[in-house]
Amino acid sequence: LPGLRPEEADLSLDKRQIVVSARPEGQKRLRLFLVDVATDQVHPLPTPFAGDLCWPRFADGGKSVLFTATAKDAPDDARNRSQIEKLHLSDGKVELVPTDPNHCEFEPVALAGGKIAHLGTSCYLNFSVQETDRQHRSRTVGNAGDPRGELASSPNGQKLVFTRRARDGLEFWLLQGTKPPRHLASVVISRNHVQPRFMCPQNVLFLNGPAVSTLDTVSGKVSEVIDLRQALAATRAAEGRGGRGAEGRRGQ
Repeated sequence: LPGLRPEEADLSLDKRQIVVSARPEGQKRLRLFLVDVATDQVHPLPTPFAGDLCWPRFADGGKSVLFTATAKDAPDDARNRSQIEKLHLSDGKVELVPTDPNHCEFEPVALAGGKIAHLGTSCYLNFSVQETDRQHRSRTVGNAGDPRGELASSPNGQKLVFTRRARDGLEFWLLQGTKPPRHLASVVISRNHVQPRFMCPQNVLFLNGPAVSTLDTVSGKVSEVIDLRQALAATRAAEGRGGRGAEGRRGQ
């Protein structure tokens, strides 16, 4: 993404588009951009909001994008409360998703049946996972004492995985149906931001330092998929060997 500093991204279920929250060079605010995977073309998504636009997530099967923004008429103040908005990609229409007014920041994801769950930090002390239906009725379906938690919804919208900090790492919790949240795994990890994403209805990918790991939401098993630092070093070494071979052939 030339000229952009990305913060958050989400891949559409058909893997044709990526929505990105990024800061253009020379600007202070995060804006939204849509990336066409096949052509690498980047298109800005216009909205009526002047503040940061964060936590973009595809919804409605890729027909719309959920994101957070400060109120249109709110002053430019770090204490402003965020609100969840839905951007319809077909016509550019933006609509407010009603949420609990006692919360100030949200991370929204789409669930099954047109419902939306959102992770909200209340005064930066705790969060609650709430569910909003088509009639804009909300219910709290899980909570934890960590404002840095993250949230991921399965492709079919039936499972919700959220994280919270533990003394020696990070805890992953599963929320499914009306059952209480179930602890899946505890991972020794140094970073707060792991960006969990479902890769299929059962497994979640997440970042663990320079590594990409996967979490099985049935067994709770955590496995490392690839260490990016080692993979990059191996690639550079292979390129180096290839280059010396080419030099030798040219010399001959």
